[in-house]
Amino acid sequence: MSETVRCIIYARVSTDAQSKEDKLSIPDQVDKCVAHARVRDWSVIEVVRESHTGADLDERPEMTRIRRMVAARGADVLLVWHPDRLSRDPDHRAVLRYEFKKTKARWDAVTGHVSDGTIISNAMDYISGVGSAQELERLRAALQIFVENLADYQSYFAIMTFGMEVKTLQSFTNRPDKLEKTFNKLLKDEEGLSTHAYDAVDDAIRLLQKKSPTSIKNQLPKRAVILITDGFPVGDTVAPRTVIERANNAETSVYSVILPSFSRLQGNKKPLMTPLEASGLTEKTGGKNFYATRNNYEPLFKALAEEITASYVLAFYPSEPNQRDGKFHEVKIKTLRDYTIKQNRAGYLIKSKK
Repeated sequence: MSETVRCIIYARVSTDAQSKEDKLSIPDQVDKCVAHARVRDWSVIEVVRESHTGADLDERPEMTRIRRMVAARGADVLLVWHPDRLSRDPDHRAVLRYEFKKTKARWDAVTGHVSDGTIISNAMDYISGVGSAQELERLRAALQIFVENLADYQSYFAIMTFGMEVKTLQSFTNRPDKLEKTFNKLLKDEEGLSTHAYDAVDDAIRLLQKKSPTSIKNQLPKRAVILITDGFPVGDTVAPRTVIERANNAETSVYSVILPSFSRLQGNKKPLMTPLEASGLTEKTGGKNFYATRNNYEPLFKALAEEITASYVLAFYPSEPNQRDGKFHEVKIKTLRDYTIKQNRAGYLIKSKK
């Protein structure tokens, strides 16, 4: 007969105010963890709740008590809803993994990546820690320059974040003061900025369709979603294939900026392909992946602005017999010279008349 696995559930929010939010609430985290433990037949010996920033480790009273309990061989597993509930800093998670290993204990999570100590797994653990204060400060400065670079193109911007839930911080505007105020809000976000990436892109496309200007100075605007992420989406309800289809139907290109949380292990080298890249979300919507491999993000966003403004839209009008025959017609763009072509729609399908 196997021994009973003793489990401690740990639920955390950064502030008391956040504990009242549905998707970040402590009760919601506890419910998910209890269900996770029940399926595995673990014995929940204690449920620990704490309101404290995830940027600290030793300063958290309840977490300190848990660490002492594990050190005294009082528990086998520490269970959290997501690794960032344990800590936002991957170094902290590595410390806990090292401490727990001494008593053959471990920590686990309902969703999100759980490192097993291997090199690749550690790399993924570091990647999941995107959103440090230093990164966000550099990101804020680079985004402001990005907005300035596109000011001459009569551009409108909306800003969304996606941690445990997708939020619209600023709807479409071309006012620099509003954007700057929103960028400053990013610095106060304690919950990280990368989890439900596909859900966020899906919401962004819907926002473009509903609230973005249909024309600017009698011209059709280019629609683009810029996804700033670690490349490891977690917990999405919308599949990548659905997001790609919706983006193409909305004539929207998706660009990704993959932040350099992998840099401690790989230096300035290009990282291994992430699940986001493997999904084809950028390539299949006419976008491109950008890698932030240095501390200075400004050159990257300058290149991104050039990429967006250098592209244009070609209109195609099918012949009369093919307009409503109910069949899919492939459309392929070719050039006489070796120009780079990114085509986000492979063809068209118009429902036949009944």
